[in-house]
Amino acid sequence: MNVLHVFGGVRAFKMCKTLAENGYKVWCLTLENPAPYKAYLSHRNISVIQKFVGIYEKIKGLRLGIIKLHFVFYPLFIFEIAKICKKNKIRIIHAHRHTGAIVTLIAKKLFKLDCKIIFDYHDPLEIEDKKTLFIKIFHKLEEYICSNTDFILTQGEEHCKLLLNRWRIPRKKIGYIYNSVDINLFTPRKRDKSFLKKFGIFGKTVLFVGSIVPCFGIHNLIRAAKNVLKEVPDTVFLIRGIIRNRKYYRTLVEEIKNRELEDKFVWLPYLSQEEMAKLIASCDIGLILHVKGYLITETAVPNKVFEYMSSGIPLIANNLPNLRRFVKHNYSGIICNTDNPEELAKALIVLLKNNRLRKKLGFNSRKVCKKMFNWSIESKKLIDIYKKLKT
Repeated sequence: MNVLHVFGGVRAFKMCKTLAENGYKVWCLTLENPAPYKAYLSHRNISVIQKFVGIYEKIKGLRLGIIKLHFVFYPLFIFEIAKICKKNKIRIIHAHRHTGAIVTLIAKKLFKLDCKIIFDYHDPLEIEDKKTLFIKIFHKLEEYICSNTDFILTQGEEHCKLLLNRWRIPRKKIGYIYNSVDINLFTPRKRDKSFLKKFGIFGKTVLFVGSIVPCFGIHNLIRAAKNVLKEVPDTVFLIRGIIRNRKYYRTLVEEIKNRELEDKFVWLPYLSQEEMAKLIASCDIGLILHVKGYLITETAVPNKVFEYMSSGIPLIANNLPNLRRFVKHNYSGIICNTDNPEELAKALIVLLKNNRLRKKLGFNSRKVCKKMFNWSIESKKLIDIYKKLKT
């Protein structure tokens, strides 16, 4: 059967690989740069279509008021979707995020496409807690998407509950697949301090991976850093993130400068998946600093949870139900109130000073990921969903 994935990033690429390995022919229409994800997209059954990727990379994160500039390209994809579907007899379109779903639904209606549509719900918007006209319109679109797609796929239980409570969705129409990892790619075997040395990084390392936005809490790490460095002066804080809020990024850079921490914070460049696996495995601690009080942070299941765990490093995560589901306090990591820089600093100091504890928690993280939270398990759910949609 022929399948088209519309938009999405690493989650979509992992799904494409799984489908291709199970005999599906897959087309992947992407705005994300696919180059770092060759490990997922190199299968002979996958065709990658990457129109506008170059321009998107340049304007990603830029806004005109509340509107992201790359939205101007989306109407063009309606015609591209129709063209791919008609030429290749696509039977299932897997549309990622609200943007992918809405252009897909428009294409299906305008061009009378004969296909089923999966809406892959990734996360709420960062600004979704605000009762603005934009959010009201956004919710109307979401309701339309949920009513008119054939299946809704989310990243976890909290997302399912959110949509079930918000809209009248039949329970059998919605499910979840954790955004987990390939445990053979993200593995402790890739632990190699020489990888960090090529970036000029020595000493103990604390890693943040994720989007650079206020609700993901990097500011709390900066405020905790002084206390950490008093106790463990050779600590280096690494940030590998996508700048989605440039104003916030500039405030972080300014705060690091004002606190005289420039030599202790390293902003890492864009890395391939293979390089990311080496980076994470080579670090001492992984952070999930989701700030409380945001819909997105209290429901999301970030990919980095599984990347840290599979790589065998201990985690420090905020005390939120959607994180406690995976990070067990004093077993695979430390749960604390990371919104409080002093509490965050204490947790960091405990782990940085105790090599044995770090190894123990990291070992347990890897064990849990191998047993419960890995892509081999989640990919089977994906194939089951596709088989049901085929009938």
